[in-house]
Amino acid sequence: MTNCATIIRLINSLSASEKRQFRLSTRKQAGKKDYLTLYDIIENSRPGETEVKKVSTAFAKRNRNPL
Repeated sequence: MTNCATIIRLINSLSASEKRQFRLSTRKQAGKKDYLTLYDIIENSRPGETEVKKVSTAFAKRNRNPL
């Protein structure tokens, strides 16, 4: 199982209170939060229908860094 697949499985297994706690704890940290973008992508997809390739593509689209 790849790291991305493991993260998808972990996020989909969180309870509502655990997801809330994660959101609250991320507010305390400053700066850009790539992990929160990844969390949002996985959270907004349907459980069981989340594919690693789709998540990777969506993450790449959201994180384009204009230079």
